[in-house]
This record gives sequence, structure tokens and C-alpha cells, in this order.
Amino acid sequence: MNSRDNANIEQRYRILFENAKDGIYMTSKGGRLIDFNQAVVDLLGYTREELSSLTANDLLAEPNQRPQFINEIDEHGYKKHYEVIFAKKDKSQILCLLTSSAWKDDDGNILGYQGIVHDITEQKNMEARFHRIQKLEAIGTLAGGIAHDFNNLLMTIQGNASIMLLNIDSTHKMYERLKKIEQAVKNGARLTSNLLRYARKTEYEIKPVDLNQVIQNTLDTFGRTNKQIEIHKDLFEELPIVDADAAQIEQVLLNLFINASDALPPDNGKIYVTTTKITREDLYKEIHITTTAGYVKLTVRDTGHGIDKSIIDRIFDPFFTTKEIGRGTGFGLASAYSIIQSHKGQLTVESQAGHGATFSIYLPVSLQKMAKKNNFYEKIKRGTGTLLLVDDEHEVLEVTKKMLEALGYTLLTASNGKKAIKIYRENQSDVDAVILDLIMPYMGGHEVKCNLKNINPDVKILLVTGSDIHEKDLRIPQDYVDFVDKPFNMQKLAEKIKKVLNN
Repeated sequence: MNSRDNANIEQRYRILFENAKDGIYMTSKGGRLIDFNQAVVDLLGYTREELSSLTANDLLAEPNQRPQFINEIDEHGYKKHYEVIFAKKDKSQILCLLTSSAWKDDDGNILGYQGIVHDITEQKNMEARFHRIQKLEAIGTLAGGIAHDFNNLLMTIQGNASIMLLNIDSTHKMYERLKKIEQAVKNGARLTSNLLRYARKTEYEIKPVDLNQVIQNTLDTFGRTNKQIEIHKDLFEELPIVDADAAQIEQVLLNLFINASDALPPDNGKIYVTTTKITREDLYKEIHITTTAGYVKLTVRDTGHGIDKSIIDRIFDPFFTTKEIGRGTGFGLASAYSIIQSHKGQLTVESQAGHGATFSIYLPVSLQKMAKKNNFYEKIKRGTGTLLLVDDEHEVLEVTKKMLEALGYTLLTASNGKKAIKIYRENQSDVDAVILDLIMPYMGGHEVKCNLKNINPDVKILLVTGSDIHEKDLRIPQDYVDFVDKPFNMQKLAEKIKKVLNN
């Protein structure tokens, strides 16, 4: 083989070396980088000159990994599929699969090491996200069962309070105590709702919302498990309403609060939450938006370690994270950014290393008006007629029966699906509507509903739910069918019954 052939072979190998998509490297025995391809440069973010002055220990997130790795290569001549965490120039970490071997002189002496580096960070993050989704589905199922049982307990308390309040006015000595009981029930129902919301993905429901109230609800939930953090809030009292999905905005806020708490010192961390109405001039100065629409601004500021300027432009990228491998998928801020964008808003960040971070959310003001809440016991719609009430929980069955009787209705009751079908078949001509618990053992509300429809296609049904588990398809509006969530008060129950009967 002549020198020309050798040159051609060397050129082909050099082209293969440089164009390979995985990193290829050679180091001295001490770890100094001797040769490497462009993929290594792209992978680690350094220039060629910078890499040439570094050693393997400078690039490893955990340098103590190398001695064991080298010992195995020296003993066996190679090491396949070894997971190594590298620290990039921007201080972020990547997980790589390494296959290395020793290169030797003619006498068999080890001169250094060579190998291939394959970035598996995204793959691992995708696997982690997949497992997280599986875990959330399991948690969601468990949460649905807990919410159902807890809401049944709340329903018993709410029902009895409603019955007592129906017969007294604000001058009664027990009125305020009963109202406090009702408020506690509302708070309990909101907690179970948040439990389901955070455990399961829900569809968007855009409507006018009070942003300050959404913030307060989220802070209540977050604060219960993060009592070591000082939370300061300054919420603008006359803040305009915005069009938003309250559950999604709560998720954004929760992500920001968790992100802030991770950056805080363990003993004296602080989070500041503020809202304000922003002028058009300030809106243009801050995010360069020219608009005739009004905007509100929400800020979340922490006193944590801040964000390095070298990575601040990447924090909203999916999978990007400065946390250790396995401690986060990097989806929290990316998800928050995506949600705010879908609300036609903007999410920005300002930070300086060592001086905390400030996240600002800009949302357009709603052109709609919030629905007015009726006075709790104003104009309760009493009625007449015979209703079949079905619930497997004895206490809930009894208190709901008393509530309906107080509203003027005649009641037939059943404690399970089979009894309900039998009673309806025998009293079909007398029953004006069926109030049916959705989640029951042996025969659930959906199956009972189908059986009742077979007996009478025009049967009017009010489905009662204690959670949203397995309810997605049932929530589709149908003729003669409506829904009411536990725990419900007298006003809500009366309205729903009238709506079903008048359908």
C-alpha cells in the first residue's frame, strides 16, 4: 500500500471521525484531552481551545467516578455502556452513555483511553416523565377514591347545616356558628378539588376569574406543606378580572412557588407575591407590547440563590434543568410558560446570581363580567313531586332525603343500584326524577342510569358525584340528565332539581 492510499484512508477516517453525531475522544492516561470530534464540542459547550486545556476530571460532574471506571478498563481492556454525568460549560448537567477502551503501544503499555459518548439526557428525562405520568395516574385514581369518601363526609355535615339554616334567620344565636361550619365545608371541598386537580390533567375551562382569589387558593395549598417559608403578599384590591382557567393558573403558580422554594435557603427563605394593574406605557417598557387592551401583572419573587446569566435564557426550555440528574425533568417552568402563552399572556424572568429571581406574569383584562353569586339562601326554589333518591352511603342518603323533604318533595329511597331499578320499575308512573349517586359498589351510577333508560328513555336523572373519577364521558350534556357535585347546599340542590324537572 503506497503513501497515497494511506493518505486516502486517513482522510476517510478523519471525515468519519468529525462527522459522527456521537462524541468521539482520546485522552492521555492522566485524562488530558488529546483529540475529539465536533460532537464533543457541541455536547459540552466549550470551544476547542478550552477543551484542549481541560482534563476528564474537569468535565465530570462527579470526578470520583473516574478511578473505578479506569480500573475496569485497565483490567478488561474496555468498558461498555457506562453512565456518566458531565458538567457543561453553562453548569448544566447531561447524562451520557460511555463506551471506552485503552489504546496501547506496541509493547502493550497503556498510553491513554478512547471512546464514544452518547447523550441520553433527553431519553432519561422522557422515561422519567413517562414514569411520572404513570405515577400521577395511579395517584389520580387514589385521589379520586379519597375525594369521594371525604366529600361524602362533608356532604353529611353540609346537609345537616343546610337543614338547620333553612329554618332560622341571621338573628338566631346559632346562625353564625352554622355559617362557619358551612365555610369549613367549602374549604374542605376546595382542598379535595385541588388534590384531584394536581393529580390529574384537566381540560381548559376559560372564564372570567378573580386572579387574587386564585392566588390566595394556591398559597393556602402551598403554605400547608411549606410552613418554613415566609410568604408575603400584596394583592391589588381592585384588580380587574381576567379570562383564565383557574386550575391551570393555579398550576403555574404552584410551579413557580416550588421552583422558588427549591432555590431558598433552608432556614430563612422568603417569597413575595404581588398583583397590580399595569399601564400601557409600563407594559411596553417591560415586555414591548403595544395594545389598547388592559393588562394585569402578577410577580413572584424569592430570596434564593438566583439564576446564572449563562443559563437564564434556557430556563423555559423543556427538559432543561440545573437540578441533579433524577431530581427533575425540567418541565415545570416550560409548562408554566406554555400555559401563560395559551392564555394570550407573557411570562418573564429577571435574576442575578446570589440575589433571587423575579417571575412576572402579564395577563389581558377580561371584557366579560363575572357571574354574580346569589345570596346563599335567597329565593330557594321549593317544589312538589316524587323523587327516587339512590346512594350507598347511609348518612348521605338520610341527610339528602331530609333536605329534599324540607324543599317539599316526596321521597323514595334505595341504598344500591339493584334496589333502585326495582323501585323505579314498580313506581315508574309516580317518580318525577331520579337522584343517583354515580360511584357505588357492585353497580355504579352509570350502569343504573342505562337500566333506567331502558325502562323509560325519558327518565329524568340528576347524577350526584363525590369526585370526577371515571366521569369524563358522563359529563357530556344529555337530555334529561344533569350533575351536582358533593358537598352541595340547599340552594344548589333546589336549583338542580328544578332544572332537571323542567327539562
